[in-house]
Amino acid sequence: MEKFLKILTVEQISPDSDGEIDVIKSLETSIAWSQLYYCHPHPSNYIEHIVVNLSEDKSYVEFHADHGTLESYNDWFNTFGEISEELYKECIEELEPQGLVFERFFSNVEKAQLEVLGNHAQSLENFVSKL
Repeated sequence: MEKFLKILTVEQISPDSDGEIDVIKSLETSIAWSQLYYCHPHPSNYIEHIVVNLSEDKSYVEFHADHGTLESYNDWFNTFGEISEELYKECIEELEPQGLVFERFFSNVEKAQLEVLGNHAQSLENFVSKL
């Protein structure tokens, strides 16, 4: 069985309205982000686990989602994919102007089915952690 992983990174490159840099706090100001997070139930039949790695200075975070197999990712995508893509797009539109930069990486971009909405994605081979 083919393993399927995805990683979302978010970096805060400018302070929030309070003059702070805290990427998690900034993400949590977005309703779209909260809804997107709920589209990733873990552990579940869709996602074995999610690991969250936060930099010491709180400016950068990585979310590593292990779907286990391509089949479980496909099941997740059939259930949450369209809404998840719309919410991801909303997060970018809402939070990038506030200084948050999003990148996402997939084990297999072609099989991730993201062409449905055309949102950017990169191969996991291109992922370089900033931690």
